[in-house]
Amino acid sequence: MHIGGIGARAVDVVTMTVDGARRSILGNENGFDLMFTWNGSAYGNASPLPVRGSFHTRGLHVADLDLDGDLDLAVLRRSTHPAVLRAD
Repeated sequence: MHIGGIGARAVDVVTMTVDGARRSILGNENGFDLMFTWNGSAYGNASPLPVRGSFHTRGLHVADLDLDGDLDLAVLRRSTHPAVLRAD
């Protein structure tokens, strides 16, 4: 799916709560992954996902990877190891 106006080609989208805020994360096949924060009535401006090397994503997976009760985000990327964003 091509997202007009921001030059992104979405391969996956997840929505999760991080630090008490609802965020939607767009896995972008053509560039940096993007995170949108819900402000109560609309999503705000996109910011790059704070995961080192979050580029050319193939998929996103949400699970409690460290069994602490919080959902974590695994970013599956092309030609490298997955990156993990932990909700601590």
